Amino acid sequence: METKILDDTYIIYDINELKDIDINKLKEEINFQSMYSQGAPVPRMVAIQGIFEDIKPLYRHPCDSQPEITHMTPTVEKICNVISNKLNQKLNHVLIQLYRNGNDMIGEHSDKTLDIEKNTSIVCYSVGAMREMRLRTKKIENKEREHMRIKLNHNSIFVLGWETNKKWVHYINQDKRPQFEKSPDELFNSGERISFTFRNIATYIDDDGVITGQGKKFQQKDTDIELLKIFSKENHMSDFDWDTYYL
Repeated sequence: METKILDDTYIIYDINELKDIDINKLKEEINFQSMYSQGAPVPRMVAIQGIFEDIKPLYRHPCDSQPEITHMTPTVEKICNVISNKLNQKLNHVLIQLYRNGNDMIGEHSDKTLDIEKNTSIVCYSVGAMREMRLRTKKIENKEREHMRIKLNHNSIFVLGWETNKKWVHYINQDKRPQFEKSPDELFNSGERISFTFRNIATYIDDDGVITGQGKKFQQKDTDIELLKIFSKENHMSDFDWDTYYL
């Protein structure tokens, strides 16, 4: 069942081909690690996987350092193939995040598009407890910000379009409500959730650290002050001009 949210953004519930995906087996298969931002661990666990041979797809976002990318494990590759076929979009990179309970969250942001193939969608597949994603428009002078709430149910695909990502930010707040106030979907699997954010990455890095492809203008693997400043602009500007900053 597909539900339209905005012009290029929608959610698909109950993916029949993935109905047997088990969150506990995924936790055994995936090597989750801590990721650090501004010297502190982010409030969720992280793994990065991809499809590659000699050169690796590189996706950069604000953090001190991120786990090394590994080849997709079998179940992750199955999920990727099903979603790629369903959406008719190439996907070669996935950021996997384990939300251990309601205290784990992700702050307000738009995805950084330096390394994402231009005009492609960002795809989030959810397994486990339902969490609520919130969207709101970026600040525009003398204009009230719009807000939306989306339920990311177990076995759902949230498709975030390029234009929506340009004009809106998204986030998942902490959920500190007592257990008795939560629905069965929110309590599923003791409140654990795994999200798989699939992207088609057009920037690559080889074993010598040489960066090629779309994002080759910036030859650093991790974010530095220059990139962080640009990423901040992309987070806040609804008229962010990709060519000006990234070409």
